[in-house]
Amino acid sequence: MRVQIRLGYVLTAAAPLAFLAGCLGGSGQSPGGIPAGNPVSQQSTARQTGLAMWGRPEFIRPGDQLILGNPAPTDAKIINSVYVGQFKAADNVYALPNKKNVPPKCTIAGVGVNGLGVNPAGVLFLPQGGTRTVTTYFKGSCTQTVLTLDDPDGQPSDVAFASTGTTYVTNIFGVNGAPGNVAVYPKGARSPSRTLTDASMNEVLGIATDSKNNVYVSYINTNNGSKIIEFPHGQMPGQILHITANTFIIGITFDDKQDLIAVDAGAGAVLVYAIPYRGAPTSSFATRGESVDGKLDSQSMHIYLSDLGQGTVDVFAFPTGTYLYSFNNGLSQANDVEGIGVYPSENN
Repeated sequence: MRVQIRLGYVLTAAAPLAFLAGCLGGSGQSPGGIPAGNPVSQQSTARQTGLAMWGRPEFIRPGDQLILGNPAPTDAKIINSVYVGQFKAADNVYALPNKKNVPPKCTIAGVGVNGLGVNPAGVLFLPQGGTRTVTTYFKGSCTQTVLTLDDPDGQPSDVAFASTGTTYVTNIFGVNGAPGNVAVYPKGARSPSRTLTDASMNEVLGIATDSKNNVYVSYINTNNGSKIIEFPHGQMPGQILHITANTFIIGITFDDKQDLIAVDAGAGAVLVYAIPYRGAPTSSFATRGESVDGKLDSQSMHIYLSDLGQGTVDVFAFPTGTYLYSFNNGLSQANDVEGIGVYPSENN
């Protein structure tokens, strides 16, 4: 499938809000009543004729604030949770498993949320693209903590963590539409101490860390190509990975073997690259629709994919790629299901 990409951003009084979009169409399955089935056989009907992802043009009013929904003490009892971000609407917290498609336990009204991150303690970090902040929430709940990260370096879009306590936040674009970057927050800091950049980076998308605290970033380069770059131990200069068979990688993560897992929205596939992350993927499997992000549970047995094309969360066995089930209660295709996080997770 040929993917047509348009780049742009909207300047507002609050912040530049970026987007990368294509034209959705085709005969994709409706979000309701999601049947089980073989993901490969469903690929031809579930794939769309275009791709729209990772942010949309939105006008954000200065001073827009977070609206917390149902911050009840019982939320803290949710241990196994999946967090789902919608760019145009509420971000939801679900208890796992969710085979019966039950509603979210609680919701958070975010402002232009693309990706999100869940740290090893289960705290949700929610990049607010419209207000250039990252707000945080207690484990398994919609109750906001006192920690908010300010992001002066652009529009925050995704989050990853090092075992040292450092937090890394991708900025899809920099200030005033400059190329994207990664803001680096030392442990306990509310403001970044520095940024990670590379001359090839234009639109910066997903981020993940491996077991040695190396930082990996997916991005669109200045030639409109899909790339992943490694910043060893979170330091510059970066080293571009020489991987192949990738079309449009957005979400990235690592499994328990330190394989690099890449969600290729352009190809409609999950790609698995073994160390040293060169050449073609060692394995892959088809997604159900336009999946843009994915996270593994703590034992690398299941992968949860945000399906932008159908407005669902699709759950697959890992590493076999066997489709298990989907849920969409509280989600909408029109609201752009993009970010996803799992607790406990294999890679926080």
